[in-house]
Amino acid sequence: MNDLATYLSNQFSIDRSNVEQALRTFNQQVHEPATAYQRKSNLDSPLLVVSHGDILESIHKTKSSQILLTKLLHSTKLTLKFLAESVFEMTPKTLSKYKNEQMPLPKRISEISIKLLGLYNLGVEVFGSAEDFNAWSIKPAMGLDFNVPRDYFSTVSGIDYITEELQRIAFGYPV
Repeated sequence: MNDLATYLSNQFSIDRSNVEQALRTFNQQVHEPATAYQRKSNLDSPLLVVSHGDILESIHKTKSSQILLTKLLHSTKLTLKFLAESVFEMTPKTLSKYKNEQMPLPKRISEISIKLLGLYNLGVEVFGSAEDFNAWSIKPAMGLDFNVPRDYFSTVSGIDYITEELQRIAFGYPV
């Protein structure tokens, strides 16, 4: 423990006594094995990587397009018009029908919606609010080769690309 305390104290310019106290506190906590007693989805855990299985399971479980779209609109603070035209590539009227008439969403739209919810969970974790994340997402980002993050919202690969950038930011890479 002394070597670790010395290393951390030097590495992060923190008083050694504070590091030792933090390590003692950490060692006193009860640590259970990482065995899951019940399978839990990672969709609501922003810094965890969401598995493909979790996404596929959510797509097949999500029967109500109204719930998913309402949650998406509320969580992201994006407009229905923007989501319809720029993300889902449909008219706002069509998206409104999916939202209001309980029509089942196409799987591609469900997948993008679920991925966007995960992205926004992480964005709120990193930036503090959906509004601040939205402000960041409309400006060119250095880590995305100076492209505008919001331009990537319409594909799963694009959302993954932004997620990787947010994870870099969360762990201290420059914005």
